[in-house]
Amino acid sequence: MANLILKPIKDFQNFHFWVKNYQRGYKWTKEEVTQLLNDIYEFEPQNENEFYCLQPIVIKEDSGKKELIDGQQRCTTIYLILKYLGKDTFELDYQTREKSAEFIKEIDSLAIAGEWKDWVEALPDKDKDKDNVDNYHFFEAYRTIQD
Repeated sequence: MANLILKPIKDFQNFHFWVKNYQRGYKWTKEEVTQLLNDIYEFEPQNENEFYCLQPIVIKEDSGKKELIDGQQRCTTIYLILKYLGKDTFELDYQTREKSAEFIKEIDSLAIAGEWKDWVEALPDKDKDKDNVDNYHFFEAYRTIQD
């Protein structure tokens, strides 16, 4: 039986999450990102021992990496929120989507503004590989967080 352990996000410091190829790509929409942000914002602890809890994130230890079994969408959105806040708490890597991992790692240093198609058209030719569906969803989620 698996152990369920309640952990604060700060305990993810230096975690390296691994998303295997059987996982679907990141698909959260503006509505889902906004709902998570609103949930966090509206949480009001009644005493110092209360804290905000996400739904579970299920991981499996695999060669020093933590394989994300369940909760990839939530974990990725938390990652994007932390990147926006300038906090590099943990890493995310994707088995089949290496360019997505590169994009999300540098998303806080990119000029994320305007519409996706305009942003992609402005990319130098060497960066055109960033035009993929995962990066589109990362881009839109990050714009939602910025707003």
